[in-house]
Amino acid sequence: MFFVGRVNTLSADSVIIDLVDMTGQFGGYWLVKLPAIAQVITQSDYLNVIDTYIAIDQRLGVGVQPGLNDERLFDATTDLFQTVLSQAAAFHHVIRLQLTDDQSVVAISVSMVTTK
Repeated sequence: MFFVGRVNTLSADSVIIDLVDMTGQFGGYWLVKLPAIAQVITQSDYLNVIDTYIAIDQRLGVGVQPGLNDERLFDATTDLFQTVLSQAAAFHHVIRLQLTDDQSVVAISVSMVTTK
C-alpha cells in the first residue's frame, strides 16, 4: 500500500499527511506512527505526473474534493492520535483504523474515554 501527499504535522512518534489522490486533488488526511513507514520516495515519474495534475487543479480552482476541508491544522506537541480520535468522537466522523496485523476497523466514533 502507498500514499501520496505532503507532511502536515510531524511529532516525535507520528505524522499527519495531507493526501493527494490520483487526480491531484486533496483527498483527506493520513495519521500514522513513524515506525509504520517503510519508505519515502520523493522523485518518480508517477509523482511528476501527480505534480502536473496538482498544478492544473490549482489553476482551475478544483484542488480539493467536494466536501473535504484541506485547511486543518494540528498541534505537533500533542498526542496526534488522541486529538484525531477525540475530534472524530465530537463530530461523529467515520474513521478507519488499520491495526498492526493489517486488519482494518471502520467505525463512527460517538464518545471517547481515555485512560493512562
